[in-house]
Amino acid sequence: HHCEPGSPGSPGYPGVPGTPAVPGFPDTTLVDLQIGWNASAVSVEALAGDGIFMFSVPASVVGVITGLNSSNEGDGYHEIEHAVYCTNGTYTIMENGVNKTTSVSYVDTDVFEIRRLGDEVAYFVNSIRVYTSALRSTGSVFADASLYISPDSIVDASFVTSVDAAYAETDGGSDGILTP
Repeated sequence: HHCEPGSPGSPGYPGVPGTPAVPGFPDTTLVDLQIGWNASAVSVEALAGDGIFMFSVPASVVGVITGLNSSNEGDGYHEIEHAVYCTNGTYTIMENGVNKTTSVSYVDTDVFEIRRLGDEVAYFVNSIRVYTSALRSTGSVFADASLYISPDSIVDASFVTSVDAAYAETDGGSDGILTP
């Protein structure tokens, strides 16, 4: 069994400082990885109309679920209306806690997009449409995320709010090139 430096179980892994030894008892170090769907974040910015939520997720994450939501009900993922669930280098489309697609592999550099045009929501990876939702979206929505374990993360998250209808409708076509 080999542990990389800085990984759980390896010497020097960040944790609570050790407790001094008592004769006959070893030193102890407590490492709390906060395991469970108990960390969340929501965007300050909201999307009132058409727009795109863009983000990337490291392929090494244990569990990240992020997407568009109209009501924040806590740390859990079951309430996120339109989401992407990433785990161990695969993603699925998830809506209200239910997987809508099978798992597909992805890499760190892939860019996920959840696009809303009118009341339709579609999911894209690297500008290629991968799923169109039957669940309509109306009113103001925000980005919502549920994270499973430290250091799971979402990177380069942003909203694009000025969406050209042709761009939002593009499904990549046979050439995979988006032309706004």
